[in-house]
Amino acid sequence: MFGTDAFPPDRSVYAIHRRFFETADEAFDYDPEGPPSQGRWTISGLHIPDDVLDEVYGENARRLIPRLSLRP
Repeated sequence: MFGTDAFPPDRSVYAIHRRFFETADEAFDYDPEGPPSQGRWTISGLHIPDDVLDEVYGENARRLIPRLSLRP
């Protein structure tokens, strides 16, 4: 199940997480505001397969909280 401790939610933070999970990009900053606040290193994307991303982004939550699957 995916979530961050970013509060309030910030699109730029989620964009970095998506890039980390979904791409094979190399050596990019993990802080949207320039030099990373916890070190000056970079991260590289994991390029997680789509079926695993589906689990991380939603299916795990729906399995743990069945009401999320109900349609209005």
